[in-house]
Amino acid sequence: MLIKGKLKNSIIEQMMGFKGIATDIDPILLPDGFLSEMENLTVTNQATLSSILAPLLIGFPSGLTTDPIISIFNWKRDVAGTSLLMVQAGAKLYSYNGTTFTLIKTFTTTDRASFSGGFFDKLYIMHWKDGFFSFDGTNFTTVSEAPRSKYLLLWQTYLFGGGDLYENKTTAPTDYTYAPFRVRWSGIIDDKFESWYESGTNSAGETVNNFIDMRTPESSNITGMGVWNRRIIIFTEDSIEEIVGSSPSNFVVNTIYRGRLTTINNNVGYYDFVYYVSPEGLCILASQDILISKAYQKYWKTATYYGIGIYDGKVYFMNGEDLGMFNTQTKFFEHYKYPLTSALYSSKDDLYLGTSDGKIYKWKGETTYLPWSLKTKKIHYGSLKKYKRPILLSITHNLSAASSTVTVKLILDGVSNTVGTFDASLKTIDEFILSYDVFKVAQVELSGTEEVEIIGIELMSKIRGVGYV
Repeated sequence: MLIKGKLKNSIIEQMMGFKGIATDIDPILLPDGFLSEMENLTVTNQATLSSILAPLLIGFPSGLTTDPIISIFNWKRDVAGTSLLMVQAGAKLYSYNGTTFTLIKTFTTTDRASFSGGFFDKLYIMHWKDGFFSFDGTNFTTVSEAPRSKYLLLWQTYLFGGGDLYENKTTAPTDYTYAPFRVRWSGIIDDKFESWYESGTNSAGETVNNFIDMRTPESSNITGMGVWNRRIIIFTEDSIEEIVGSSPSNFVVNTIYRGRLTTINNNVGYYDFVYYVSPEGLCILASQDILISKAYQKYWKTATYYGIGIYDGKVYFMNGEDLGMFNTQTKFFEHYKYPLTSALYSSKDDLYLGTSDGKIYKWKGETTYLPWSLKTKKIHYGSLKKYKRPILLSITHNLSAASSTVTVKLILDGVSNTVGTFDASLKTIDEFILSYDVFKVAQVELSGTEEVEIIGIELMSKIRGVGYV
């Protein structure tokens, strides 16, 4: 917001009422309230910028030093208030009861396992190479007559498996078919999900098999599964399909979209809509599938690890150590960064991070703060031709509880200049008298490693005529 300064022929750029980042817009054209870069800062309900607490280390499996955390699942058990955190580090699967990590299974490969719980105090686990298992908190049991797939989904009283599916029917007639486009399910019989290869009949007396083939023209692989609005959503490499119906006897398959964005490795979350991570960023499936993270695109890149978690009404998504946050209320984005991040998972009460050096964290649980930084939009006072001389830079902020050093830089026509530092615990307005050469375009950059809450940034400059020396 531009206002006329008190000094003759001077202008103030006044930035306050922050909203988030918008990296898909030229910083010269950014609307009020948006930043061109932001890291480890969050926008408060008062539209200020606040640093965030570091994740809290809750533990790591005994002896584990280098195996990356690739999968996390919070199993809420039937006994009220009890749960086990399931953690896959490399090929090893651990349970964590809040105190101790216990190794319960070593898989033959490091393929990411899928989990589902909710019936008879049992957890069901699918591993693409090793198959289907049940776990009751003590006993880890192999279910021999079950497919091998990458993804597992619980819907009503059925478990669904899909993604790079291999049949694994060991009794006659045997079947070991590779069917990457197939979704197979098991109903619950005798307190168990072990009816993967048992067929049924519909109201017309016709045989109903326990599978559906998502036969796209390309016979593409299934990349993820989810449940939304009483239907099963199936993501393939080149389409989004849905299974509609109350039971296998009346399942109907419809194509929602073809040739559109799809998910990476079943990174799907649910809140008001279905959110999923695609190769291009965060997408939403509502009345149509939409890439919604264009404002975040500066930080989106190809990574080894991806993840998504919905927590406290916000959608968190990651590609490597970069973490994005989409606020479902304001519809704005924020950007965080945490080294070595390899997994992201949300339960009802917590958001978890896993790292490639084998550690598990709770988001924002520490008492120290993450290093933070920001860059404003590019300031030109409505004219890219006129020369300006910077006069005064003011930072308004709330007092920090302890000493907090903030570094202030001014970027003039692409050249970074260190203006100085201030301690955010001493006063609420810090001003810097400037003595730099004339400029056409300016940016303000702030950074620190401790607590801070920025209310506003003001740059006063004196306008000079074209050709001024």
